[in-house]
Amino acid sequence: MIDPTMTTTPPIPPPELFCLPAAYQQQNQIQTHDEFSTELYWNPARIASSAMYQHHVYKWAARLISENNIQSVLDIGCGPATKLAKMITPLCIDITGVDLPHAIEVARSLNDQMSFQTADIETKQALPHRTFDLIICADVIEHVADPRILLDSIRAVCHARTLVLLSTPDRHRLRGRRNLQSPMKEHIREWSVAEFQSFLTQEGFTIQRTRLLHFGDGNNLWASATNMLFQLRLVQRSPLRCQAVLCSLPKS
Repeated sequence: MIDPTMTTTPPIPPPELFCLPAAYQQQNQIQTHDEFSTELYWNPARIASSAMYQHHVYKWAARLISENNIQSVLDIGCGPATKLAKMITPLCIDITGVDLPHAIEVARSLNDQMSFQTADIETKQALPHRTFDLIICADVIEHVADPRILLDSIRAVCHARTLVLLSTPDRHRLRGRRNLQSPMKEHIREWSVAEFQSFLTQEGFTIQRTRLLHFGDGNNLWASATNMLFQLRLVQRSPLRCQAVLCSLPKS
C-alpha cells in the first residue's frame, strides 16, 4: 500500500525479520491495483462489493465500541469507507479514515460524517498527530514493504487503553500449509496465524484475542465445519481465512 506518486521505492527487508521462514518468497516490488490494472480500482462495482470483505472484522470492531465505551476510531486503509459508514458511524462520531489519494477522494464523495486524510503508510509519521481509542487496520499489513514502520506509526497514535484490531489473510487456510508465496502482486507477504502472532509479539504488542473469520460476509458457523476438516488435515483450505487479532500495548 504505497502512494504511486512516490519517487523512491522502500526496500523490502528479508522475511525472517517478520517471523516468516527464510524460504518464503516475498514480492520483490510494491504494486498497487492502480499500477498493474488498466482500470480505475475504485469503480462503482468494486465500491458496491467493498462492504462484503472484512465484514466480520468491522462487526467485531462495532462490538468493541459498544462494550468498551470507545469514543474515537482510526481506520487505516479505509477504502471508500462503506463498512465504517454502515457499522461504525451509528456507534461513534469521532472517526478518521486514512488511505491513498484515490480511495480518500471516493470516501469523501460518499460520506460526510467522518474525517479523512491521505497517508502513505510506508513512511513514518504518516498518521494523524493524535491518539485514538480504537485503531482498525483490516487487510493492510500484507501490502506494505516494511510492516514494522506501520506498527511503529500505530504505536504513536495509541494511548494506554487503546485497542488495536488488525486483520490479514491466514496463508495456510487461504493457500495451503505448504505455500511459501502469494500469487497476488499487491501482497508483499502473507502470514500463518502462528507467524503473525509471533511477529506482533516481537514488535511489542500484547495479543488479547485472535479470531478466525469468514473472508467475506458469509456465515462463520457454517464455515467452522469446513475449518474443522482443515484442522483434521482432510482439506487443504478453509473459508475462515481471515485472521483478526485484537492487541494492546503493554501497560507501563
